[in-house]
Amino acid sequence: MGGVGAGVGADAFRNDVWHSEDGVTWTEATAAADWAVRNVPRAVVFADKLWLLGGFVPGTGYVNDVWHSEDGVTWTEATAAADWAGRESFGVAVLDGKLWVMGGWAGAANFNDVWYSEDGVTWTEATAAASWPARRDFGFLVFDDKLWVMGGQAAAGRVNDVWYSEDGVTWTEATAAAAWSGRRGHDAIVFDDKHWVMGGLDSGGARLNDVWYSEDGVTWTEATAAADWTARNSFRAAAFSNKLWIMGGSSGSHENDVWSTPNNSISHYVVCWGLTPGSCTYTATTSTNSFTHTDPLAFGTWYLTVQAVTFAGESSAVSEPGSVEVEESIARKSIAQDIVPRLPDSGAGTLPLAAATAAGYAAYRGVRRARRKQMLNY
Repeated sequence: MGGVGAGVGADAFRNDVWHSEDGVTWTEATAAADWAVRNVPRAVVFADKLWLLGGFVPGTGYVNDVWHSEDGVTWTEATAAADWAGRESFGVAVLDGKLWVMGGWAGAANFNDVWYSEDGVTWTEATAAASWPARRDFGFLVFDDKLWVMGGQAAAGRVNDVWYSEDGVTWTEATAAAAWSGRRGHDAIVFDDKHWVMGGLDSGGARLNDVWYSEDGVTWTEATAAADWTARNSFRAAAFSNKLWIMGGSSGSHENDVWSTPNNSISHYVVCWGLTPGSCTYTATTSTNSFTHTDPLAFGTWYLTVQAVTFAGESSAVSEPGSVEVEESIARKSIAQDIVPRLPDSGAGTLPLAAATAAGYAAYRGVRRARRKQMLNY
């Protein structure tokens, strides 16, 4: 709903509302909602209603009105002027039975204030200045009963820090520098019990189509460096029907394409290895066909298993263990070794024994190469 499309000046601004059951066939709920045309508002579902808040209205400026609808057709204005200042490119979320508004931009400076409301009418300021630097165009979501803020455009540039709070007042920095690059205009979503960050504009102004995920907001894994959709910013992501979705945005021109992950495609692999079959002295998650293990391995027989996880959250059976003999202790130094071979890209069924066996062989080769290098260094 809303936004900027093709056109010149005010004619490019929209207040239309559309919906779809499958992402393919779209129905226009209304060509002109009761709220004024605008860019970069925020929308959310709260109390079984659609809500639209703030944004930039041509001829008016940055607004702080709040609207809601039960059907996307008929809209009711909860307030024409919320207590928070008019703004665009801010964060909105639902936590603990409240609507939350945070950060954003009003043409002169970024915000880092945080507000909440139980009805969209009366607003309370949780803090005038959160611990995270003021910013706009950032990722925001609710995960593990916490508010999260990720990246965005701060005064210092495009950042990749991650912050969370249980109450909107006290904020904790999960990481000052996530594995994904600093960016703005990206989106963040919760899917498969993970945080997901994707796309946006990097510090050099290049558009991105990388996709990252994390289970804790600290450690991030790159699902892909280049998704099938065109690199873009200012799009919307959603989790719907056991899939990740992205829609629209700017790739240099305004897009109206819709993409989703197939249900049976593999999101990542879980690899486990230990000194007894089925044990997991080490575990790792990888979305590619290999990863690097840097801890030293003790001598003995190491057993490796692999499990695939789809984007729908379905897990394959654990493969039979492959094994590798490490003939003597190599614990004096860490070893970088690729231990996971190319694995099948089809559905979640049981991975073949050959995959785990090949993993064991690859580990063996990695150990031997590293050991030879050690001998030269001593």
